Amino acid sequence: MLKSYTPNWFFTALLDHHIDQLVARYSCLRALRMDFFYRKETPDFLQPDHRWLELQLRMLLEQVEQFENMVGFFWVIEWTADHGFHAHAVFWIDRQRVKKIYPFAERITECWRSITHNSGSVHRCTYQPHYTYNINIPVRHNEPESIDNIRGALHYLAKEEQKDGLCAYGCNEVPE
Repeated sequence: MLKSYTPNWFFTALLDHHIDQLVARYSCLRALRMDFFYRKETPDFLQPDHRWLELQLRMLLEQVEQFENMVGFFWVIEWTADHGFHAHAVFWIDRQRVKKIYPFAERITECWRSITHNSGSVHRCTYQPHYTYNINIPVRHNEPESIDNIRGALHYLAKEEQKDGLCAYGCNEVPE
């Protein structure tokens, strides 16, 4: 899939730095990409700004940080007419200790639905054959190709489009 977006230099630099820190700290990682949004028929979808979504997203991240072997996250908030305010996120899992990430996706989805009282929905972003980059490839600190691959897969989070001047993002602190 060819790039159909314009990279935002600020978000790209933040994301690349975050990836660098994680790769320096962990020998092998898996990235779990998820999108968070509100169903159109709910009052939450009609929020006039991003603050309610950001508050609920931060509540979710407080819970997710407690998951065993969850070692990081990075998120951005965007807006479109079709989806309203929504968040793109990546969660980092220690691949040395965990082989399957599906249970993490299920737990995160359950937490989001609970926090939003079922007005929130989740989309798990998975690899598709027409994509240039494969989110399913483990990120190994000694395999530059795997690091380049994940950068390519995640740079969508750093796109200029749909930000509309909004600078709402966050990530965890990576321990040294």
